[in-house]
Amino acid sequence: MYDIRAILEEKGLDNTYILDKLITLSEARDNLELLAMTRFLDDQGRYMLAQRINYTLKDLNGFYTVSARFSNKA
Repeated sequence: MYDIRAILEEKGLDNTYILDKLITLSEARDNLELLAMTRFLDDQGRYMLAQRINYTLKDLNGFYTVSARFSNKA
């Protein structure tokens, strides 16, 4: 959650938007669900997240593709 907040702040997004996203993300039951819920990030945000969690952007996007098939959350 810390990484997501840092990314959103670094992108210069509105504090209200950031808090709204963090409240939504706080509903995640585990880290995999939390990661799946970060699909809302744009390409730049995804790249930043991939770097922070030691994944490649290709791997992260692949995870999003698979998780989207098994989730009803966008």
